[in-house]
Amino acid sequence: MRKHPADFASLIFGLIVIGTAISVLVYRYTDVDLDLRYAVPIAFVSVGVLGLVGSVVAQSRSNRRQRAQVGS
Repeated sequence: MRKHPADFASLIFGLIVIGTAISVLVYRYTDVDLDLRYAVPIAFVSVGVLGLVGSVVAQSRSNRRQRAQVGS
């Protein structure tokens, strides 16, 4: 079976949806009071960090492929 490329945009948005669902469940079924003023900045910072990690990983893989082609 052939390996397909990772879709990082879907992964990031999926994590955002899961985080939102967890925060709603925590808010509704516990006594924890969530301050939503922090939700948007935390989401933006998380997306930014995941984007940077994805860029670094992609660049690293690209460099490895180029070195393997030059070495062959």
